[in-house]
Order: sequence, then C-alpha cells, then structure tokens
Amino acid sequence: MILIIVLALNYFAPLINNIIIGYITENISMGALEKKIKEARLKNLKLEGQIKERQLEKLELDNRNFDDKITKKYI
Repeated sequence: MILIIVLALNYFAPLINNIIIGYITENISMGALEKKIKEARLKNLKLEGQIKERQLEKLELDNRNFDDKITKKYI
C-alpha cells in the first residue's frame, strides 16, 4: 500500500510542481497587470483634468472677449 502511494507521488510530483509554479506566476503576472491598469487609469484621470482646465481657460477667455466694449456694441 505504501509502495503504491510512493509511486503515485513520484509520478504526479512534476505535475503538482508545475501546477503550483503556474499558479504563483499567474498571480504575480496578474498583480503586474493590475498595477499597469491602475497607472493607465491615473494617467487618464490626469489628462482629463488637464482637458477640463483648458476648457475652463477657454471659457474664461471667451467671457473676457464678451466683456469687451466693441463686442458689447454689436451684441
């Protein structure tokens, strides 16, 4: 009985080892992928913030142009 268990363990040991190594490397690669996704989202949020700032600056400039006396004359 013990001999059968030992033979089975020797037979399946490489398979079990490959499964464990595959699981560990998958978790590591998923962690790296999640980190890249978070960095991309953060970069996207920063760019969206810059776009909103530029839009606000444009609106303020347009507002100043409407306050111009010549512009008021023709409105």
